[in-house]
Amino acid sequence: MKHRSLRTLLSACLLASSLPALADYESPAETDLGLYVGGQLGKLKVDVDGIQHADTVGVLVGYGLGFNGVSVEAEYNTGDSDINILGNTGSYDADTLGLFVAYRTPGPAYLKARAGAVKSEVEADITGMGQTDESETEFSMGVGVGIRLDNFRIEGEFSKVDNDANLLSFGLIYQL
Repeated sequence: MKHRSLRTLLSACLLASSLPALADYESPAETDLGLYVGGQLGKLKVDVDGIQHADTVGVLVGYGLGFNGVSVEAEYNTGDSDINILGNTGSYDADTLGLFVAYRTPGPAYLKARAGAVKSEVEADITGMGQTDESETEFSMGVGVGIRLDNFRIEGEFSKVDNDANLLSFGLIYQL
């Protein structure tokens, strides 16, 4: 119960500290134009029995095109975790590289949608089964929410990486 109260208090403080920035909000055509960079932490959720979800770290580079919140983004994520298939244990490394067209709604708090292509590379090493590498490129899409704070954006996003994997990520973006 203490953790829930502490999280609620921290969330309220974060929201209250952002109110002055929200009052000076400009339209997305003014704030989202040009180059931006960011970093994110996430959880790669793999829907295959015996494969654990991976903690990920990623970088994002984008360019706001200056019309109606549309931008292009390139994103790289990497993570690793454990495997336990039929008693055979091991680990895997997963890397994704994506190119997207993204849209953010106007306003200080916004919704985000994006679609594009993601190349996924997975390298697994399983005791008794050996090492395997797999690479594929697939259509990807994601939805998210965010808040604009001057030159910064805080975003949370859910993305479909491929048929067996989803990425839940939280990031901080800086508009150059």
